[in-house]
Amino acid sequence: MGVFSFFILVFVVFGPSLWGFKRYLARKKEVLNLFREDAHNGLSTEIENYVIPGDGFKRSNFTERRFRRRYFFDLLEIFDHQCANCKRTKLKLEIDHFFIPKSKGGNMMMKHKKGYWVCNGILLCRRCNANKADQGIKEFFEEEVLAGILKKNTQMSDLINGLDPKKFQEPRSLSSDH
Repeated sequence: MGVFSFFILVFVVFGPSLWGFKRYLARKKEVLNLFREDAHNGLSTEIENYVIPGDGFKRSNFTERRFRRRYFFDLLEIFDHQCANCKRTKLKLEIDHFFIPKSKGGNMMMKHKKGYWVCNGILLCRRCNANKADQGIKEFFEEEVLAGILKKNTQMSDLINGLDPKKFQEPRSLSSDH
C-alpha cells in the first residue's frame, strides 16, 4: 500500500469521527461563550429557562448523585463551610435546591435551554433549610444575602461548566428576564 493510499484509508476511517469531534468542540465553545455572557449579566433564576428532565422530580436521580459525588466539597469550599443564609458554622449543613425547588423538578444542576449547566444547590443549616421549605429565593433570602449567594452560585456554575471559578467576574444584578 502506498503512502497516498494509507492517508486515504486513514481519512475514510477516522475522518468522520474527527469531524464530529470538531463540531462537538465548536458547540462546546459556543455554549461556554453563552454561559460567560449570561453569567456576566446575571444568571436567570426563572424556571422556564431550564430543561426539566423526566426524572427531575425523583429524589436521588442520576444528576443529583453526580452533583453530590463530584461537587459537594467544592460547594463547601465556595460557601466557606457555612450556612448560605445565617452564616453559622460548625453545624450540619445540607444541600438545598436553590432557585428551582425539587417539587417543581429542580435538580442540583440545571441545564439551561442554551445548553450550559447552572448550579441549583446551596448549603443551608437544618434550621434555615426547614424555614425555607419551598419558598422562592426572593421571598426567603434578604437582598444582600441573596446577592452573595448568587455570586457563589455563579462560581459553582463556572466549575460545573469546566471554567476556572477564580477568574469569576461579578454579575451585574439578579435577573429574571434572561
